[in-house]
Amino acid sequence: MYISNFKGEVFTFSHERAEVLSESISCYPTGSEGFTLLFFPKGGVSLRASSGSEKLSGSDVLLIPNNAYARLAASEDEKCEYFCVTFSRLLFEQFKDFVPADNEIKRIRCFNTKELIAIFEKIEFYLVSLGEEEFSNVFQTFFRELLYFLKIQETPLVSLYDKGYPPIFIDILYYVNEHLFTMKNVTEISSAVYISYPYLIKLFKKYLKTTPKKYITEQRLIAAHKLILKGERPVAVYEKCGFETYRMFYRCYVSYFGNAPSKEASGVKIDEVIEA
Repeated sequence: MYISNFKGEVFTFSHERAEVLSESISCYPTGSEGFTLLFFPKGGVSLRASSGSEKLSGSDVLLIPNNAYARLAASEDEKCEYFCVTFSRLLFEQFKDFVPADNEIKRIRCFNTKELIAIFEKIEFYLVSLGEEEFSNVFQTFFRELLYFLKIQETPLVSLYDKGYPPIFIDILYYVNEHLFTMKNVTEISSAVYISYPYLIKLFKKYLKTTPKKYITEQRLIAAHKLILKGERPVAVYEKCGFETYRMFYRCYVSYFGNAPSKEASGVKIDEVIEA
């Protein structure tokens, strides 16, 4: 059943929950110049496209041009939930700097699905609370926030396969992306994918020429860097990105980027200075 459903002049929004998705969701070539954003937080969903079939995870967001072939189907006897936003070329042109403009399906692996769900729920809240005309006036603000969020996500799914990583290492990177800010130690990864810790180290050194701990730290720093450039305070960012203390974050940041986080913050003043 649909929880929320809205159809505007240049965009639509829908949110559906179902015990079983009764039929597949199709995004066939229609001749129109629009786009579809799909996110399945629950349910085993398979994507069938011109390049073949793949199973999606609860962290994948799809950007589908309407002139691309795509069919999505949920696994039988499994609860399913999805958010769907469609928008016209007219609306897309206003935000073309945020999303790549081509005819290929983009699969983006989100490292923070909780924040993504919060954005969709915020859109839904105002859809329910406001009338259609008022909602149309504020939707572009939320749409911009959504596209900003998707742009800062790391590791597009396609690139992992293009690099030729074995399935076990792809699973490892997926787990790291999903739990990047919440992992307490590296052994969580080996336990999650059922391999030994020494073998985990071996895989990282073979394919990324680094250790799991260093890779996780670098990915957290990159995420923090992007948030700081967006205007967030460094003292508010460090914990959000998985660092236990600001001192630890400061030292890692200076070592990696060569600058103190406060120097890269736009319009942000930090009263305290913590020396490395």
